[in-house]
Amino acid sequence: MIREFVKKAAILLLIILPVFTLTFVPDNAFSAEQEETRIFIKDFKVIGNEAIKDERILGAISSYRNNDYTLEELKSIADIVTMLYQEDGYILAKAYIPVQYIKNDIVKVVVVEGELGSLEISYSKYYSQGHVCNFFSRLIGSAVNENQIERAILLANETPSMNVQTVFKKGEMPGTTDMKIDIEDTYPMFFDFEFNNYGNERVSKNRYTANFSMTDPIIGSTLSLKGTIGEQLDDSFYGGIDLLIPLNYEGTKLGMRYINSDYIVGSDLQALGIEGKAEIMGAYLSHSFIHSRNQKLKGTVGFDMKRVFSYAMGAQTSNDDLSVGYLRLDYDNLDRFLGKNYLSLTYSQGFEDLLGSTKLN
Repeated sequence: MIREFVKKAAILLLIILPVFTLTFVPDNAFSAEQEETRIFIKDFKVIGNEAIKDERILGAISSYRNNDYTLEELKSIADIVTMLYQEDGYILAKAYIPVQYIKNDIVKVVVVEGELGSLEISYSKYYSQGHVCNFFSRLIGSAVNENQIERAILLANETPSMNVQTVFKKGEMPGTTDMKIDIEDTYPMFFDFEFNNYGNERVSKNRYTANFSMTDPIIGSTLSLKGTIGEQLDDSFYGGIDLLIPLNYEGTKLGMRYINSDYIVGSDLQALGIEGKAEIMGAYLSHSFIHSRNQKLKGTVGFDMKRVFSYAMGAQTSNDDLSVGYLRLDYDNLDRFLGKNYLSLTYSQGFEDLLGSTKLN
């Protein structure tokens, strides 16, 4: 606590003092008006940096050691440090040469990184303000980074029926900025009905589907239900339930699902009495490793138990009990030449004689 107070007091003092006036030791002294005066600089010392380490900053300006500089040239070196921060997404960071005494030919470069001070959240109709705040609260007290802000916005906007936008405003403390979060949300419940004639004529060409989903406005977990039937309930049936629970606000989610389906083959094969049933229960864990406007990378690890039965002429023709684990990576990106690109890699592994699964002979 004391360390943070001293740090902010030091930054405030440096801002209040004339920022671009140099004061040197007597044997190398010149005023701010004597900007053409040159002085030998052996090395640099960086103050106020936390987001980028000393080694990297000093490495970026190492070629400027052991040389003579004017005041304007020293300002240009500070601008190089600012650009280094900008390239890493620290859009509010600023480096400058403060008023100082040059000792041992070492000049100090001060960095004001532009910390996120506080959050101001607008009124939301349905979702709790705490739910929205949790996507951004971990960023408070750290240097504002546009990549981190963008990721937080995109993860928040994955919540169904909710859209957030952010605006920066002047911070209450020197060297900080506050962020206003505007929320647009609608009631987090969705229902629709579909019809298509893409089915197989031997089962049911016409299919009717109902979808329902509801999201908890407190933590953002979503329950989804789906049901599909043919022209008659006995022709074909598909029913699924899926529960998706956010485990944190960094893109990690736990999912659980259950699927049940059955069908009867009719038309010219009706006399054979062919029918099938399937039941799937599973759980999975996913995490968003990269989440930006131009690219996304998500990893999923899961486990399914599958039971599939087939019948013909009143007798069972197959009975498969499967226990399958899988790993999947999904990547997509957007570029100016190829447009939208997708890549999905999946590895599956069956487990013999696990939880009643079929034992291989």
